Amino acid sequence: MAKPFLHIYTKNGLEYGSIYTPNRINGVKDNNPLYLGRIVDKERFIFKNKKIGIFHYSLETGKFTKLGENKPSDANILSTMSFGDVFVVHSLLEKLGYLELFRDTAPHSPDTLISYILFRTLSEKPDSHALSWWKGSFAQVLYPKANMNSQYLSEYLAELGYVNAHHEFLGE
Repeated sequence: MAKPFLHIYTKNGLEYGSIYTPNRINGVKDNNPLYLGRIVDKERFIFKNKKIGIFHYSLETGKFTKLGENKPSDANILSTMSFGDVFVVHSLLEKLGYLELFRDTAPHSPDTLISYILFRTLSEKPDSHALSWWKGSFAQVLYPKANMNSQYLSEYLAELGYVNAHHEFLGE
């Protein structure tokens, strides 16, 4: 049996996705579509629809994971988190091609770099507030592997600014 795949289509300027599972029934092609909803993050398979809300879909297992349900303290986080500003800046960075650049710049921890860039772009607070900002923003959904602890951020930025990292990035 063929592997399921993500089918993306655009409607009114927004991207939507469905999972197609190629199949044949009595010699007739049947993709057996499963509607997922509006695409929030294409690379991480994060979608939003009215029935489930914001969720992650695993193509390998075929299972849905509603974001925020893994931790009891996060049960209502999606209803209280700051969404719009992060989503707008994230979408702009993606459209301009900067997200791919940031992922290539920090392959060992791109979530941290992109979350930090969003924090610096959208907040005037010092780095000691980065973790609180991240927990209350949509960046937590988009970049769940980010480490926004201020001590780690200091070490991380020092590592990014290290001369050898600069030479490695430039291929020297």
